Amino acid sequence: MSKLLIIVLVKNEERHLPRFFKKLSGLNDFEVLVNDNGSTDNSKSICQKNNATVIEKEWLGNQATQFNWILDNYNIKSEWILRLDADEYLLPELINEINEIIKNVQHFNAFYLKRRHYVGGRWIKHGMYPTNIVRLFKNGSARYDGSMLMDEHFKVMGSVSALQNDFVDESLLSHQEWWDKHINYAKREANMLINSDKAQFKNNRKLYYNTPMFVRPFIFFVIIYVFKGGFLNGKIGFRWFLYQVLFYRFLVDINIMSYKSKL
Repeated sequence: MSKLLIIVLVKNEERHLPRFFKKLSGLNDFEVLVNDNGSTDNSKSICQKNNATVIEKEWLGNQATQFNWILDNYNIKSEWILRLDADEYLLPELINEINEIIKNVQHFNAFYLKRRHYVGGRWIKHGMYPTNIVRLFKNGSARYDGSMLMDEHFKVMGSVSALQNDFVDESLLSHQEWWDKHINYAKREANMLINSDKAQFKNNRKLYYNTPMFVRPFIFFVIIYVFKGGFLNGKIGFRWFLYQVLFYRFLVDINIMSYKSKL
């Protein structure tokens, strides 16, 4: 039995998985559990070649439900659980820090990790960094909030601390593949917002969704790109914020309007 179980949800991730496993080098006393939900590429064989345990389970509609199903139905014996995506990887400094965490007795039940976004091999350092997310937790101490179909976050039972080092989110998808994926994300997010109790959102999210549709994406873009220094990332940063912040948020509002017109 390993002290750390890394859980990854996978569908057609053959482009990212070799890098994912390679970047685990240096991590101690761990195993990888992959939930494959219908891959038609070589994802499953890549995972098996890297000694990962693969369980096949059909997609349950969103990541929160899928991950919680694993927690409830897979006999997890590891003391610690680390949640990662196939297009994410750990930096060496974070690996060293995690090794210390799992080796020593901890008074905390979970830890925030800092996420870096890389685009075209370049760190988008200004504007949205760091994004602090709970990804490492003691077995039995956290579950996803099932009411959030997008931007899922863990609810932790007990105390939470923060690690000092980063993990990286770097997609290797083509521009068209990235855009097709985010068109689907925008539909899901719009559906969630229409059917959610917005009172549960954090204050900054409440403020955003209380701002008029089609105006708020532009305001958000100006805040991130101008006032938070996103422009310091150069041309590649401008394109990333243009698509990730302005165009994507605008697309969510289009879908909200479309859904409301059908009610």
